[in-house]
Amino acid sequence: HPYMEFVRDSVFMKFDTRSYKDPAEKWRVCSAALEILHRLLSEHAPDPSHFARGATSSSQAPPIAPPGHTMLLHMLNDTPLLGKVLQVIFDGCVELDGMTGSSNLPSHLHHVERASLLALRMVESALSKQDLFVSLIREHGSNE
Repeated sequence: HPYMEFVRDSVFMKFDTRSYKDPAEKWRVCSAALEILHRLLSEHAPDPSHFARGATSSSQAPPIAPPGHTMLLHMLNDTPLLGKVLQVIFDGCVELDGMTGSSNLPSHLHHVERASLLALRMVESALSKQDLFVSLIREHGSNE
């Protein structure tokens, strides 16, 4: 899953440490990365085939889980990804709260709203799949 890892690790995880000429660009990068990560997570359906069952021989490789499986695993554990998603929600709230009552709204507010919404949806999606995911881990083990 090199593309998912690139979007997650090199784009999303570092979006707020880069310098941007236009402040809106920071939130555009964040929301674009979250669009991809959210799609992978929301379209993932946990399945027993995504978990190791104990290879019968040393030459047999463990099953390769889809990118959504990896995303779900990261969202259900105390990982830098989960921390960054929660930070986007917090930062978005602070930014949006600072604009309350202002008649001159910055153009990047749409991207702040979008990134915050996608981060919230990622949390919602992970939590909605949590019970099934945990029961499959208990039943089949994990190859992670």
